[in-house]
Amino acid sequence: MSNRKKKVAIYCRVARKDKISLKRQVQQIARFARGRGYSGGYIYRDNGVNGTTVDRPAFNRLNRDMLAGKIDVVVVKDLSRISRNYLLTCRWLDMAAALGVEVVSLCGSVGDTVSMKQLHELVLRFTPASGE
Repeated sequence: MSNRKKKVAIYCRVARKDKISLKRQVQQIARFARGRGYSGGYIYRDNGVNGTTVDRPAFNRLNRDMLAGKIDVVVVKDLSRISRNYLLTCRWLDMAAALGVEVVSLCGSVGDTVSMKQLHELVLRFTPASGE
């Protein structure tokens, strides 16, 4: 499927309420997405919500739309926009992969199998085993 036919979602988050920073983030990601050949799609914005929680209004809508099959690709500035907790980010990436949703960041795609495996290995290397 060509990028133009994929249903694309842009997800943006800023921790402190700041319409200007949020707008810049949306513009930056939209420009990046257009450069990759993506067109149209949904925009999800969480303004003034910390990345240590995944219970955020726009993020919850994004997840519901992913589960409903409305999204093929999620584009983010970087993975810290998903969560500041690497384990939560990995769980979310697992869910996206299981749903067939590609995750693309301005830093590069992380939705493919090789990148996912490398990310998991990195997280596991720095995660203490239970009881430590």
